[in-house]
Amino acid sequence: MAERILIAADDDDDLEAIKINLELEGYEVFLARNGDEALEHARRVRPDLILLDVVMPGPDGFDVGRGLKADARTSDCPVIFLTAEGATREAVRLIAGADDYVVKPFDPANLLTRVRRVLDGAAPGANLPKLGRRARVLTVSDGVAAGDRDDRSGSTLVERLRSTGYDVDEQRVTADGVEAVATTLREVTTGFAGLVVTTGGTGFGPRDLTPEATRTVVEREAPGLAEAMRTVSNEPGRPYGMLQRGVCGTIGAALVCNLPGSASGALECLDVILPAVPHALELLAGEHPH
Repeated sequence: MAERILIAADDDDDLEAIKINLELEGYEVFLARNGDEALEHARRVRPDLILLDVVMPGPDGFDVGRGLKADARTSDCPVIFLTAEGATREAVRLIAGADDYVVKPFDPANLLTRVRRVLDGAAPGANLPKLGRRARVLTVSDGVAAGDRDDRSGSTLVERLRSTGYDVDEQRVTADGVEAVATTLREVTTGFAGLVVTTGGTGFGPRDLTPEATRTVVEREAPGLAEAMRTVSNEPGRPYGMLQRGVCGTIGAALVCNLPGSASGALECLDVILPAVPHALELLAGEHPH
């Protein structure tokens, strides 16, 4: 049976061009021209993949994506977002619900390759062939370390990582301060290939020194990841995102990323960086051909 693909876009030229290319490859294609149609068709057809334009009449692509994930009938359906060239903020925002995204105008060969990779379960973020998906979580908080507060942020991150296929083999807590954080980071990254996320200590409090500690141990910084997190946290009506001082960088084959201390902020920032993590780890391990 041919694999079924739903295309949701309001541009007839885009719809027809994508439809023709997919049908030539043997896929069964269904079309939706707005967000409401996309949700209706997805629930009725149960497609194997959805190509979802970000900008559509009615519910936009982000709203449709959230609706798909919230419905048990469609929550497992992979989604490739279609976004306009140069739409950096949109590309950052879509990451949480996307298996991949393609920038318009489309290159047919590239689009078909991405479709095939997602359907085969090999989209960016879907797997790490040799490394697996490994992660560790470090909460930085004097209060949690002293037993005065629950580690809500750390537990939330562990839950999200495991729900997206990561093997979280260690969850630790350390007090604030450069020496304590740097020592613990060295311990959790020694001989480890995978993602290490910290939560806490990235603000302006006198003991908020996680970025300073991280800089003492990372070998190379990854400023693009940190900037992506700041961008998504600094949308209109949310003025405090620009106060984030988190650092991202590499230690051997480990990628370390500082997330905010609040559970909601940490989760939002984690969702932003996750799609880039598998490729970064492949590069660190020397498993990606150049």
